[in-house]
Amino acid sequence: MFGDWIIELIECGAVTCSKKTINHGKVVASFCIGSQRLYDYVNNNPLFEFHPTEYVNDPFIISKHDKMVCINAALEIDLTGQVCSDSLGYGFHSGICGQIDFIRGCARSRGGKPIIAIPSTRENGTSSRIVPKLTEGSGVSTTRGDAHYVVTEYGIAYLHGKNIRQRALSLINIAHPKFRNELIQASKAQKYIHEDQIELAWEIVRYPDELERFDTLHDGTEIFFRPVKPVDEPALTEMLYSLSIDSVTKRYFTHTKTFPHQDVQRLTNLDYNQDLAIVGVVPGHGGEEIVAIAQYFLDPKTRTAEVAFIVQDEWQDKGMGTFLLNYITEIAIRCGVKGFYATVLPSNKAMLNIFYNSGYKVNTEFDGNAYTIKYELIKTETK
Repeated sequence: MFGDWIIELIECGAVTCSKKTINHGKVVASFCIGSQRLYDYVNNNPLFEFHPTEYVNDPFIISKHDKMVCINAALEIDLTGQVCSDSLGYGFHSGICGQIDFIRGCARSRGGKPIIAIPSTRENGTSSRIVPKLTEGSGVSTTRGDAHYVVTEYGIAYLHGKNIRQRALSLINIAHPKFRNELIQASKAQKYIHEDQIELAWEIVRYPDELERFDTLHDGTEIFFRPVKPVDEPALTEMLYSLSIDSVTKRYFTHTKTFPHQDVQRLTNLDYNQDLAIVGVVPGHGGEEIVAIAQYFLDPKTRTAEVAFIVQDEWQDKGMGTFLLNYITEIAIRCGVKGFYATVLPSNKAMLNIFYNSGYKVNTEFDGNAYTIKYELIKTETK
């Protein structure tokens, strides 16, 4: 359906329908409702075509439109991805409408995106719209199997193809901060997530979205760099297990290639203040794929930090390590870090060269097994 607003969009050139894959050049709807001006505008206007809902809401017709995007509202969504849009408990707020038709149609569209967009809270911020379970009596408008993108003011959760643990953590990550630990505790009680899942002090922890940026590697590949998130644990684990024995040895000084949950979650649940990690991500089959990570861990007494980074084997020799060190150094300086130190094996010549070419006065000590690299975050003067 549409109302009077369609007139302004057409007259300003925002709506032309010139790039539609089917129904080219036509505004297609089942009905319109508005003022007499709207009805006069539509009357005998060849730009408009009206069809019954059997056509307009047919998921197969919707899917024929390339890059079809639908944005739907919801009243609440549970931690498994079930979406309720028409009722809250036994009280109905609307009809079922065409939400599931467009969700499924856009999911099948080439380049399409089915989106559920909700504020994180309701009732003046006193309750969360992301809930452990739907309110008794609430109906499921979109099933957990159909849910793809869920968006709040705190970010995006991509749910399609994810297991229950991944879904719960993704949705908790975009819930209002004051309800996140409550949702984590509920998820633990329902055995959706591990019992030892870290609970951060969300009232003071803020995800620094200003540190997100795109950059281009030496071979022209564009990479998205951003701070790590708690929800990154599965993707980071996958990256770590994809590393060669040589890469594991150079980073962790051991041939043992095991990365248990309790260790990896400590890398992804940070306060972004004393400890920080930046990941490099690229599009993957199931969402973002992590291909690199740089991190520092601050000693608050000395204001110096241990720094380390690792790059997936196939992404090495592209300038990724140099960029990661430069970027995390830039962030550290802004945060008042005075110096970096690192331990590097003699065989890791690429890492040593990155430190030596960083532009800082590097002090090196060798204990017979590994080099200890130390330097203050003060650029050396060049003539």
